[in-house]
Amino acid sequence: MTAVHYETFLGGRSCVGGGAQGAARVSSQWQIVAEISGCLIVNMPTSQSGDSLVYAVGPRWAPRANRQISLYSQLLVGGRKATHEIMDSQLRTKLQSEWEAGKLPHYPMRSDYSVETASNGFAILAGGGVDININPVITIRAASLEYTRSLLPPVDRIDAAQGVRFAYGLVLRLGTW
Repeated sequence: MTAVHYETFLGGRSCVGGGAQGAARVSSQWQIVAEISGCLIVNMPTSQSGDSLVYAVGPRWAPRANRQISLYSQLLVGGRKATHEIMDSQLRTKLQSEWEAGKLPHYPMRSDYSVETASNGFAILAGGGVDININPVITIRAASLEYTRSLLPPVDRIDAAQGVRFAYGLVLRLGTW
């Protein structure tokens, strides 16, 4: 499954991105799911950027899709990494000018003119959604709504400890249907 999502952090800021999930059915109503997703923090001040990466695994209750519309709920546990970067644009311009003048042995690297702060911590995602089955192979994930909780401190201006995430996407089923 691939999806795009919008997440609003309850401590302020919002995040737009996407990700992918893989699921394997373990019984007629249960699956084990693994997810990796990331997003870019929006509305950051000039010369600053931020992002979030989520990686998680857990159970999903999802009865076999024998109707056009099917529901599911899931509880995933794993981790979240939040990153904040502040770029010094004046230093970047100065270093590029020095490189062009032959005063530097290499082109300026991003780490030469920016400072990055990051935090990584435990995360839980709980929620559910609605799938619309097109055929036995393709399904549209019409809506997914999840509460996210992460045990990590604020990273400068980014507080990703709690959030609400909305996603939609495309599901491709492999194997016997």
